[in-house]
Amino acid sequence: MVDDASVAVAPAHRVIARPFVHGSLAYWLGPDADSANSHKWTIYVRGLTPDDDLSTIVRQVVVQLHESFPCSTRVLDKPPYEVTEFGWGEFVATVKVYFHDRSEGHVEFSHPINLFHPSGLLSVKKPVLTEFYDEFVFSDPSESMALRLAQTPVPVDDSQLNPFAYNLEQFVIDEKNEIGKLAQCHLNVLNAIQELKKRFDKTHYEGLRYRKLIASSKKKEP
Repeated sequence: MVDDASVAVAPAHRVIARPFVHGSLAYWLGPDADSANSHKWTIYVRGLTPDDDLSTIVRQVVVQLHESFPCSTRVLDKPPYEVTEFGWGEFVATVKVYFHDRSEGHVEFSHPINLFHPSGLLSVKKPVLTEFYDEFVFSDPSESMALRLAQTPVPVDDSQLNPFAYNLEQFVIDEKNEIGKLAQCHLNVLNAIQELKKRFDKTHYEGLRYRKLIASSKKKEP
């Protein structure tokens, strides 16, 4: 017989997702504004709510603006992870997010700085909001990172978005509904992956055990 203790045990596979939002909010400053600085805008990386502080897992955010801006590489070492500027033209910014656990590397994505409504409307009261839901996904994170992911986020102070994006009620309602649907879909996918992984591991190690039994039986044959 094969000693069950000699059969390897499949390590537990753990996937943890942390939702976040990256966006920009732009205001037209009116007909009397300097043509070179016709808009005020803020690009940001944040949690799903004002109380969700990403600094429990995020060490640094680097925002690469258009080269025409002074000091076009902005390094943000603490929340709020926001850059506010003035300008007249649209462009695509590059954002890199670095984590406290350096073994996780970094996440990089692009974000468009949109200044104008698709309709062409210019309004000092209606901002242009461009926002995307996303997730940081950690596969088998280290124990220290898992502990950070389990920490309760705290409110973020000094945000340039107050009372901007957080008070756009109709958008927030739509956003929460959409985020809830996306989060549930993502959770369903993760659960399905975990279940398939368990089935695969069980089948794999049962096969390994039987192969060892067969090999042991052959050795005992005269």
